[in-house]
This record gives sequence, C-alpha cells and structure tokens, in this order.
Amino acid sequence: MRARPAGEEFCVLLPDQGEALVRTLADRLRILLAAVPRPDGRLTVSAGVAGMRVDESVLQTLHRADLAMLKAKQSGRDAVCVADEIH
Repeated sequence: MRARPAGEEFCVLLPDQGEALVRTLADRLRILLAAVPRPDGRLTVSAGVAGMRVDESVLQTLHRADLAMLKAKQSGRDAVCVADEIH
C-alpha cells in the first residue's frame, strides 16, 4: 500500500517484509531515481524504514519511520536510515 502524506513525501507499507529487505529496496529506489536525467539537477531520496513492533500502533510505526527519514536528511540527504539503528 502507498500513500502521499505530505507534499514531497510518500509512504509505502510492505506487510510481512523484514527491515533488511525493505532497507535494500529503499536503497535500490534511491539509486535508480538518482540515475534519472533531470534538467533541474539530480533527484535525491532520503528514506526512513521502521518495522512494526507488536506493542505499537500503525501511527507509532509511521512516526518512527518519519524520525528515521529526518535522520537521513540530517546526515546529508540521499540516504536510507532504519529507525532501530538511530541512537
């Protein structure tokens, strides 16, 4: 399932997929989009990945993914960050 929660952001929910696979998919997407020629410059992707925990709601998981995306942006952009790896 996908959604567009904000202007330049989008969300993809991948049920029953591990964080390692989702991180790999997000990184592949980042690399593929960077290779698309654009007259206004290179497109970058900053992604946050979070696996849903048994004790949390979907909104809590989305919040952790959003924090991971912000960390990716703060780290220089064009990166993928996993919520459970943030310290």
